[in-house]
Amino acid sequence: MFGNYDRIPGEVVEKRQSPDPDPELAQALNFDREDLQANRAGWLTVRQEKRLSDQHRTSQRWMITFGIAAMGIAISWSLASTFADFAVEVLVLGAAVILIALVQILSILQVHFQQWQSLRIDAGMGGVASITGPVTLTAKGGGGGLLGRLRGQSPHYTLAVAGLHFHVTAEAYYAFHNLGYYTVYYTPQARVILSAEVITT
Repeated sequence: MFGNYDRIPGEVVEKRQSPDPDPELAQALNFDREDLQANRAGWLTVRQEKRLSDQHRTSQRWMITFGIAAMGIAISWSLASTFADFAVEVLVLGAAVILIALVQILSILQVHFQQWQSLRIDAGMGGVASITGPVTLTAKGGGGGLLGRLRGQSPHYTLAVAGLHFHVTAEAYYAFHNLGYYTVYYTPQARVILSAEVITT
């Protein structure tokens, strides 16, 4: 089993095994008692595997979309510059704009490729990592715009526990309590939070 329980005293960790999940966390992270029990044992449930597969397919669709967009822009500009009688200044300006657009699209494509690859590994392994410690919550605001969202930088809420950082939804952000002790169960590669539980002393 993946895991890291050495961040807090052993007697605290021993008290984590509440039979039922915290209702607020369960709703925010979309898990149930069966999911939590499987994650404690270091495994995914069938429902969680399906969710990872759905996310994997979504990342694949984004990769294909932006890959086609990048090729389309490059081919269109190549044809336009070959067959059209443009002034040199227009060609240079257009090339600069196209280059900037391609860089942005390729950077977005890279993010989705990394996510796709990580989710593929996680789904294939079927294992669950866990980490225990005090949670630090950070709200990053609504910056980044459309390009930021397409790069996977949204939502702008971060949960940190024992040195690991996770991007979470607003609902999950408000389900945790800042500086509270939790065990967080997640996929090792993509770091998708699967479930969590409160550690009580």
